[in-house]
Amino acid sequence: MQKESRSLQSVNRAVNRAVNRAVDQALSQKSPSKVNTTNSHPDHSAGIVRLKKIKGQIEGVERMILERRYCPDIIMQVRAASSALKALENLILQGHLRGCVKSAMLSKDAFESEKKIQEILELF
Repeated sequence: MQKESRSLQSVNRAVNRAVNRAVDQALSQKSPSKVNTTNSHPDHSAGIVRLKKIKGQIEGVERMILERRYCPDIIMQVRAASSALKALENLILQGHLRGCVKSAMLSKDAFESEKKIQEILELF
């Protein structure tokens, strides 16, 4: 049981570090622009609020593990955090499809269009 707890703590710390890095990186941009100068990309800054909530959920899971809370309760919170990450992923994917992919398709550049199709296929 103690080995499983250490393993869960290790996973929790890794997820927490990843979320922290993403939030810190996004927040460190002094003037978030809606468009990259080299290539047009959608503005995903609305995802920062979601990331902060997810970070709080992960910290809550960590506390639950440290407090040795009831396993199904911990699993429910892990699933909630996973669902929130999935929702963020879907939001970013929608932005990519409506922005980057749509732009490539409208450009009539066969190479760019194929490149975007290949990116989508690799994601799934």
